[in-house]
Amino acid sequence: MQAQISTNMKLQRDKHTRRAYDTFNTELYRKTLKPIWRKCVTAYIEELVKNIHVDTGMSLASIQPLAKFVGQKTALIASLRGLGPRIKPGHRHAYGRFANNTGKYKSRAFGERLGNQAVRNKRYVVGFGTRKRPIFRFKFEIAVLQYFLNESRFIIPTEKGGKTRMTSGWNTLGKAYLRFMVVWEQETSKSKKLKESFIGWLVTGKIAGLDVVD
Repeated sequence: MQAQISTNMKLQRDKHTRRAYDTFNTELYRKTLKPIWRKCVTAYIEELVKNIHVDTGMSLASIQPLAKFVGQKTALIASLRGLGPRIKPGHRHAYGRFANNTGKYKSRAFGERLGNQAVRNKRYVVGFGTRKRPIFRFKFEIAVLQYFLNESRFIIPTEKGGKTRMTSGWNTLGKAYLRFMVVWEQETSKSKKLKESFIGWLVTGKIAGLDVVD
């Protein structure tokens, strides 16, 4: 079965409907769209924070480097205050996509480190393009193993084939994706002129999964 792992969003003009570039003020469009795209990403992050369950705070802390792109890191850190420094034994053998999760402890510091790695590896992306090519991008891919395991509701067998357990099914990606799109519609519908200006633009997005054994 498929377990949710990432959201990938892109906004650009539809090549089949766009007018000639000499009648298209790309710099003006970018200036108008940039704060709207930033607001959509902010709403996405806020929805993630609302729906991630906190134990050690590692999963939530992994989002801090993403939140920094849109000036939300301070607010995210504030949401962790008062929970106490919780540290638990880490994953001794984390393979494949989550090999970098292998460590002695699960902690907020380790979560933020994994988030920074996600920025370097382009698993977290917030982009506004250039003045001449205003292509807007947003990508978020889960960087923490236990976050991934709890995101989609499925059964995990034990290593020795004994008892199994059902994961939580947080569905943070689905909820955050919907919130992103709601904010986009709200912001671009504030005026008829603004709405008409974006005819020929596309917001394409998808939530990608990773095959897991059922």
